[in-house]
Amino acid sequence: MTDHKFSSNRDDSDAFEKAALARYRKMILILPDACRLRREVWDQSTVLCLDFQDCPDDLSSIKKQDLMLLVGAEHLGLAQALSFRLGNKIKGWSNFATTDA
Repeated sequence: MTDHKFSSNRDDSDAFEKAALARYRKMILILPDACRLRREVWDQSTVLCLDFQDCPDDLSSIKKQDLMLLVGAEHLGLAQALSFRLGNKIKGWSNFATTDA
């Protein structure tokens, strides 16, 4: 029997995560380079966090573009909600409004 070595799923998912976030950054040109991007799990949903700790002056103008940011995140399958942060403090939240028919 031969010994097969496989890359770990965690390494693969980390690489995919980095690639997806880099693609999002390239697609959303308004994001300052200093804005940190990461995904977080909230209950059963994934939220794209935009952290403006290193560029706080950009937060309010970028937050106004939330629909474009959401569309880009959903297009890449990253999230359907955004949190706008300054470090550990949440300064805003945006998601697609859902209506019950």
